[in-house]
Amino acid sequence: KSTAATLAPILGAARAGKRIVAVGDYGIVLLSDDEGKTFRQAVGVPVSSTLTSVSFADDKHGWAVGHWGVVLKTTDGGESWILQRSDTGEDRPLFSVHFFDANEGIAVGLWSLVLRTRDGGKNWATLDLPAPPDGGKADRNLFKIFTSPKGSLFIAAERGLVLRSDDRGQHWRYLSTGYKGSFWSGTALSNGTL
Repeated sequence: KSTAATLAPILGAARAGKRIVAVGDYGIVLLSDDEGKTFRQAVGVPVSSTLTSVSFADDKHGWAVGHWGVVLKTTDGGESWILQRSDTGEDRPLFSVHFFDANEGIAVGLWSLVLRTRDGGKNWATLDLPAPPDGGKADRNLFKIFTSPKGSLFIAAERGLVLRSDDRGQHWRYLSTGYKGSFWSGTALSNGTL
């Protein structure tokens, strides 16, 4: 157990069934089985790098992502984790992850990095985004994946951009917002409002 868990910024959280799983600096993973009244630290985390996001397909199968392109997987609701991916040659962090089910997921990060898996994270393929509408290359930081009730995927990004996919992340298009700053998160309402 680490005393760093009491000081670490927490950057992402998700539900694993009734459990809350939160991730943050130093590879900290916190678990709550009482609706957030108390948390305990998961002891089986194989990294000490910052974890930025976590997603669960069900109450047992989850993934966390973070700095150094780290992808971790759990099959026991967050108690223990295995390292599925890292890239220590270049610190190109992953900022967000979303899993549709126990096999298919997507992770996004620095400089328009989009990774996709169809085998539960054993293998990750890099997807190339189209050039943004204002020209140049696809080099925006992609901060947060969120979904609509109808199943569309969205990514909140920098320079006022939001990306949309209606085919589980295979193809993306840009939505212009008129804003020039960064969007760090987003939500989609049942009436179609973002």
